Amino acid sequence: MKPPTIILVASIVLSSAALAYLYLQIGQTQENLQQEVTKSGAHAAELSAKIADSSAQIESLKKDLSTQTANLTDTNATLSATDNRVGQLGRDQTQVRAQVVALVDAQRVISVEVTQIKPEIAELKLAAAAVTPDMLAGLTTTTAALQSKVAELEAALAKASARTKGPAVVSEGGPLTAEAASSVLKAGGARFDVLSVGNKNAFVVVQAGAAEELQVGQHFVISRNGSGIAEAVVSSIHEKCTIAQVIPSSLKRALNKGDVAIVAQ
Repeated sequence: MKPPTIILVASIVLSSAALAYLYLQIGQTQENLQQEVTKSGAHAAELSAKIADSSAQIESLKKDLSTQTANLTDTNATLSATDNRVGQLGRDQTQVRAQVVALVDAQRVISVEVTQIKPEIAELKLAAAAVTPDMLAGLTTTTAALQSKVAELEAALAKASARTKGPAVVSEGGPLTAEAASSVLKAGGARFDVLSVGNKNAFVVVQAGAAEELQVGQHFVISRNGSGIAEAVVSSIHEKCTIAQVIPSSLKRALNKGDVAIVAQ
C-alpha cells in the first residue's frame, strides 16, 4: 500500500476509536446525569414533603398564636377587672376606716357626755327624793290656780276686745327705738317667762306678780333665743301674774308660751 493510503486508514481507525470513546463517555455522562436528575427529583420530593410539613406546622403555630393572643386578651381583661376591684376595695376600706374613726370619736364624745351627765343625774335623783308628796300637791294646786286665773283673764280680755272690736292695747308707750330694744336684750332688767299668749298675739300673761313691783305702762321686750320678737306694755298686775298688751307694730313673729319677757328699765 502506498503511504498516503496507510495514513488515511490509520486516521480513520483513530477517528473511529475516538468517536467510540466519545460515544461511551457521552453514554456514561447521560447515565450519570440521569442518576443526578433522579436524585434531584427525589430530593425535590423530599423538600416538598418537608415544605408541606413546615406549612402544616406554621398553620398550627398560627392557630396556637391566635389562641394565646385570645387568652392574653382575656387575661388582660381579667387583670383590668381585678385592678378595678382592688381599687374599689381600697376605696371601700378607706370609707370603712373613716366610719370606724367617726364611730370611735362619737363613742368617745358620748362617753364624756355620759360622764358629765352622771353627776347631774345623781343630783336630780337626790332632788327628786327630797320632793315630798305634799310639795307636789302644793305645786299642782298652785299650777291649777294659775291656769284658772289665766283662763279667766283671757276670757275677760276677749270680751273686752269683742266690745271694742279690736285688741285692747294701751295707748301709752309706743315701740322702743332699735337701740333701746337692743340695750334691753343685752342688759335689761328682770326676766320672766310668758305663761300664755292671747288671741291673735294681742297680749301676753307673764309669770310676774305684785311682789315683783311692776308698774302699769312699763315696757317688756319679748325675746326668743336671745332675739327680740315683740314689745308689750303692762296693762294690769295681779297677785301671781301680769298682763301686758302687745304693741302690734313691734310684732315680728307669732308669740309662744315659754318666750321670755324682759323688763325695760
